[in-house]
Amino acid sequence: FTHQAYKIMRRWYWASVFRERYAGSVESTIYRDYQDFLRAAKDPAFEPEAIADARINIAENKAYSLRSVSRVNSVYRGVMCLVALRGAKDFQSDDSIEFHTLEDHHIFPKAYLSRLKDQGQSTASTDMNCVLNRTLISAQTNRRISRSSPSEYIAKLIPKERLGEIMHSHFIDILALDAMSADNFEDFMYAREIEVLSEIAHQITG
Repeated sequence: FTHQAYKIMRRWYWASVFRERYAGSVESTIYRDYQDFLRAAKDPAFEPEAIADARINIAENKAYSLRSVSRVNSVYRGVMCLVALRGAKDFQSDDSIEFHTLEDHHIFPKAYLSRLKDQGQSTASTDMNCVLNRTLISAQTNRRISRSSPSEYIAKLIPKERLGEIMHSHFIDILALDAMSADNFEDFMYAREIEVLSEIAHQITG
């Protein structure tokens, strides 16, 4: 196979992950995908069914959203894998997460959002646990953040001179970071979803 075949394989992988293609019966799906892969490797004009399905239903679908993804499934794990592959840096120590015992961290801490809810500010539990509000950091950093608001732990823990770079490695752009600094959960979720969906579409379309 040429390098193009490996590119097809990568696109097929991410398409399968984010469409939960292998969540059910797999035998017929494996056979069909195998045949499609062989054909696509020989014919650049041919688009495998798995990739076409993901392109139409995710990359080109403006209604596609990650807001309902709060349980651990292939989509949830896929987003966490993209965070790791991006070279995510720990918030506090500013080095790669691969050097640490990792925890799946609520960016807007669950305890903090629960406190807001007790004060009468509405935050759906699905949004609270949504994959868009999760990332990978060290267990030690996660313990230090605890119940703090994002604005508090940004000021307290994250090196100011590296703040933009560190957050970018978690798919948190300037708009999402501004929302964190203002403790604005809804604006944060909106901005981060745009970033994550852009990366998913890139992986699917190549």
